[in-house]
Amino acid sequence: MGPLNVIALVSGGKDSFLSILHCLANGHKIIALANLHPPLPDDGSGVCSDGRPTIDDLNSFMYQTVGHNVIPLYEEALGIPLYRQPISGTAIETGKNYHPPGDDQPTDETESLVPLLRRVLGDHPTANAISTGAVLSDYQRTRVESVARRLGLVPLSYLWQFPYLSNNRPETSPLDDMRTVGQDSRIIKVASGGLDASYLWENVAEQGTVRRLLGAVKRFGGLGRGAVLGEGGEYETLTVDGPAPLWKKRIHIEDQDRVTVQGGGGSMYLKIANASLVAKESAQDPAEGSQGLGSLGDFHTPKPLSADFGKLVESIDIGEEANEDPNPVEPEESVCEGDVIAKETWAVRRGETTLFISNMVANRSERGSAETEIADIVMRLRALLESQKRSPDDIVYTTILLRSMASFPQANKTYSTLFSRPNPPARATVACGEFLREGVHILLSVIIDLRPRRVRKGLHVESRSYWAPANIGPYSQAVASPLQTDPDFTDREDSKGDSLVYVAGQIPLEPATMEFPDLVGHETEDLYSFRFQAALALQNLWRIGESMSVKWWIGGIAFIARSADIRRKAMIAWRMWEERNSASWGIHSGDSRDQEGEEEEAVVDIWDQKYGRADPELSNVAVTRTPLPNFELIDATESPASTAPYFAVEVDELPRDSHIEWSGLGVSGSGRTRVSSNRLDDISLKRCQFSDESTTIIYGTIGGGLSNDGFRSAIERMLLSDASVDSRRDNTKGTLRILQITVYTARDPGWELAWSPSSPVPNLPAVTVMPCRSVWGIGGNKVGAGVVVRSETLAGKREHL
Repeated sequence: MGPLNVIALVSGGKDSFLSILHCLANGHKIIALANLHPPLPDDGSGVCSDGRPTIDDLNSFMYQTVGHNVIPLYEEALGIPLYRQPISGTAIETGKNYHPPGDDQPTDETESLVPLLRRVLGDHPTANAISTGAVLSDYQRTRVESVARRLGLVPLSYLWQFPYLSNNRPETSPLDDMRTVGQDSRIIKVASGGLDASYLWENVAEQGTVRRLLGAVKRFGGLGRGAVLGEGGEYETLTVDGPAPLWKKRIHIEDQDRVTVQGGGGSMYLKIANASLVAKESAQDPAEGSQGLGSLGDFHTPKPLSADFGKLVESIDIGEEANEDPNPVEPEESVCEGDVIAKETWAVRRGETTLFISNMVANRSERGSAETEIADIVMRLRALLESQKRSPDDIVYTTILLRSMASFPQANKTYSTLFSRPNPPARATVACGEFLREGVHILLSVIIDLRPRRVRKGLHVESRSYWAPANIGPYSQAVASPLQTDPDFTDREDSKGDSLVYVAGQIPLEPATMEFPDLVGHETEDLYSFRFQAALALQNLWRIGESMSVKWWIGGIAFIARSADIRRKAMIAWRMWEERNSASWGIHSGDSRDQEGEEEEAVVDIWDQKYGRADPELSNVAVTRTPLPNFELIDATESPASTAPYFAVEVDELPRDSHIEWSGLGVSGSGRTRVSSNRLDDISLKRCQFSDESTTIIYGTIGGGLSNDGFRSAIERMLLSDASVDSRRDNTKGTLRILQITVYTARDPGWELAWSPSSPVPNLPAVTVMPCRSVWGIGGNKVGAGVVVRSETLAGKREHL
């Protein structure tokens, strides 16, 4: 998209001004400042027009208002137009996810942003982005994103998760950056038992102040998730100066013009009686309208790859290993023909808490383009879900297979109409070319959670940041669904077990730019571009996994775009997956320790603390930092535990012509996960069984060169490889139900529709075939298929499946 024209939301606090500097560092231009303030009297009487007294500190759910009377000085201090408006309404929608209230409902204070920004857009029609200082608060970020989406603005939150992206002093890194460039933000309010009046008007970035803050929050058990940064509401700041040429003048406030006021709940704040502007002694004389970075040579902006993922790019060297394939497998034709097509049907399988709908294709009469086919699929899917008393908003994961990526924009437009609420499902999208069924342009498979939405957790970030790619379509970065199979389970707080974490497919976009990395100077290095893209996409997957508290990847799949060098690329992807999942990797990149080496504690979001009474429906999870993989919670049959399962799939195309897309399924929670590996002739598999003891997921590969009957037999042997999950008999653990079988293969998928009635695994669901050009397993060896099987064991039930 290139440089953006940004409206900067400013509260006076440190984060909104630090965010402006990051906007400039990324080549954008600030064309206006926007601020919301408490209602003010028109006549200086101290009483508003509605009879209420003026309040300096509204204790708003959304906006900082302390020091609001200083805000008008920013227009001249920065030389940027300022737009202001009173805050109206109160916090009506107090959940972390935001639904704008209807016309017949009271006004939520968030909606005050809408007329303010419309005023700015009226005067500055070229504005196309909005910046906010949200560091860790989902509450603030999701509300700004809601307004930005409705007004067609790109949300920029460059500070989002910023502390966790620093390898040096992550707890205080934003403050260190402020000190480096000379941003002067003074503590104007304290609201923590660890902070008293002696902190008021201290420069929050000075080393002495930082040391005091670290000591104070430690004493009160708050060292963790942004406490030193004030993210738990410990303090608020007022910015009075910053680096030239952005700041043309500084704000000066005399000692006698600062009055300490006792607030509610033990808080204290400074009431500013008078403030003035002073010319900066070191101010440059920039060209008219210049917002260059000037003296910000040391300003810290994270690189696209962190140090540890950057290490993967340099360390993975396959040399001569990929010259020959020791296990050549010639794919068979994969076009369905004849009466196999006549038998095609949607496969529907219902478990205790989950509904699987696979192989969704349009009726024959609606075929001809992806656009007409998706319209038919959407219509029929709605009807099917309605018959199950469910809605599309209950979908947690979607797989979209296209004949060509060129048809994706129109198909995506219709697909997006399925969802009316925040946190749509995670998804993966690939193009299969001629390997898709003949005459079919699009095929969908979905997974639906049958419990209330409030039992799930979602991560849906639309803002650009340095963290991971923003959502640019109707999908979430991840959705977590509890593994508990009790159908009466309704309350998230009652869940003591693990959750499956469905993560959207990740391509190698730089989060800050939403573009592919610029690798000028490396074009001639063999496979360097692929190695860099593979590491960046894997880093994106990892950061989302960490944010969702994933402790173990149940399985990973590397989708690789069609290539004459596919074996070498598959081997590179495997090596990266193997190294990043190894026990020797150590504590992951996001782990942070304070200066004395103590581990950081996770604390809840400020809005969780204040407004925990709010409806938690599909809440964005608090971002904690635990090791990924976390071997302390893994019970393995091998010591040390083997690498999480993986295979690579060669497809025709990937979104935006990416070289690679990583897909991962994770497990979160404090329960223990049992992992085991088996090798049975031409079958290699890895099994995960979870703390609820009812769910098992197998990732495996099958060798090539088998007949259809042999291929089907191999899958049967995979399903029956462990006596504890044998559906031919009732056993002490209950009755096995196979819920979903997904096969990634270049073989003719006709066999999926002709499963033998005499199979030792009776009444299996129809197999979902993911047609592809080739499949590659551990070590970069070619295989006949990759297989994923999900089953559940129903204790005490004696039904035939």
